[in-house]
Amino acid sequence: MNLIKLIGGGNFYEDYSRWKSLRKCGFLRLFLFYPEFRILMLHRIRCRSRIIRLLLKPFDIVNTHSLFITCQDIEGGLFLEHAFATIISCRHIGKNCWINQQVTM
Repeated sequence: MNLIKLIGGGNFYEDYSRWKSLRKCGFLRLFLFYPEFRILMLHRIRCRSRIIRLLLKPFDIVNTHSLFITCQDIEGGLFLEHAFATIISCRHIGKNCWINQQVTM
C-alpha cells in the first residue's frame, strides 16, 4: 500500500481503496481489467510531475476508451462506473464522487 501512496499520492490511495471495496479485487486486476481505473491512475501520476507527464504522453494516443480527464483538483475516492464517452473538464471534483457513463462536465 505504501508503494501506491508513493506513486499516486494520498488521493490515488483513496481512489484505489474505494475501487477495491466496490469491485472486490486487488490492484493488478483493477489495472488490467478496468480501463477507467487505469486512466484515473495515469491522471493522478501525471499531476505529480511534469517529467512524468511527458514520459506518459504516448499513452494519450492509445486511449481508445473515450474517457478524458483534464480536471487538476480531484479529491480522493473518485469512482468511474463504465466511463464510456465521458469528458471531465472542471475546476474541482469533491471527495468520493461517483461518475457514470456518457457524462460531460
